[in-house]
Order: sequence, then C-alpha cells, then structure tokens
Amino acid sequence: MIHSDLFTSIPPKKYDLIITNPPYVDQKTLGMLPKEYQMEPVISLRAGEDGLKFIKKILRYSSYFLNENGLLICEVGENIMNLFSRFPKVNFKILKLKNKGKGVFCIGKRQIFENQKFF
Repeated sequence: MIHSDLFTSIPPKKYDLIITNPPYVDQKTLGMLPKEYQMEPVISLRAGEDGLKFIKKILRYSSYFLNENGLLICEVGENIMNLFSRFPKVNFKILKLKNKGKGVFCIGKRQIFENQKFF
C-alpha cells in the first residue's frame, strides 16, 4: 500500500490496481452534512463546486500509473450522478457493495486512456 496526495508520492512504475477514496463533497452539500461528518477535517471532504475536483485529476493521470490491464476503483459517494452528468460518454462500472454501500466505480486503463480528452 502506498499513501500519497494524489500522485505526488507514487513511485514512477505501473500498478495493477489503484484504489482511492478522495474528497468528493460538493460545495452545496458541505454545509448540509449530518453532525457526525462535521467533526471531519474539511480538507478530507471538500471537492469543489461539483464534488469532482479530485476525481477529475485522478481520472486524468491514473492511466500513467496503471498496467495495460490495470483498474482504478474510486469512491464518489452521492456525487455519482454528477460523475455521469460530467462524463456521459464514459462507461463507468458501478460496483455493488455489501452493507448498502454505494457510489464506487471501477474503470480500466484502456477506457481511461480512450476517454482522456473528457478528463
């Protein structure tokens, strides 16, 4: 496991899998979060006007760090619809999770590379 602020501390090699849980709360939702979330540092939640600020960067640069058959798994939470709206031509695979978890997608390097112009 490698801990990094986006891709700043990642060694320049290729990986089979990148799993990320970036900040993904949009500006509007930030002020309406339940009380338990208000204890979290804002930097771990806030992700710009549409909640996709970091996710767009991850999509833009992850193909440089993935093997040919590598996968990116990323949590976007409630912003899953913003993701679809922002990138309607990208076929994100939404993962079904236990315990009613939602808002996690998977995308392969090939798909990321083919859709690079959108990111």
